[in-house]
Amino acid sequence: MNRKTLSTLTLALAALATGNVMAQNAAPVDAMAQLQQAHPSSFAAKTTNQLSREAVQADLREARRTGEVVANAEAGIPANEMHPGQYPTQVAEQTMSREEVRADLREALRTGDIVANGETGMKLNEVFPGRYAHKS
Repeated sequence: MNRKTLSTLTLALAALATGNVMAQNAAPVDAMAQLQQAHPSSFAAKTTNQLSREAVQADLREARRTGEVVANAEAGIPANEMHPGQYPTQVAEQTMSREEVRADLREALRTGDIVANGETGMKLNEVFPGRYAHKS
């Protein structure tokens, strides 16, 4: 055997062995059960509840109306994010008061818990640990 044939054969055997190992470690049933428990209103939970055809069609119509269907499959971007002017605006639910937001910002500034560099995502307290007190 020449070197090229031996290399090809070795790579093929390694790919077969890796595929078998990965298949043995997969547990789709357990993952589905965990997803259903964590998010009972998710699509995975709805599919096991056996929705009627009419309910599925109504959900699809609502998703199309609000733009929640995926428009760019590669990026996973919903249509309402790609073309926001074509869909009704979604009102964000306010969970914190203005004062609570300001208090959180003051605390983040005090502890350096703010992103210092957008490229790396490191926070100021990670870049300059000596300048900031530890969070308490």
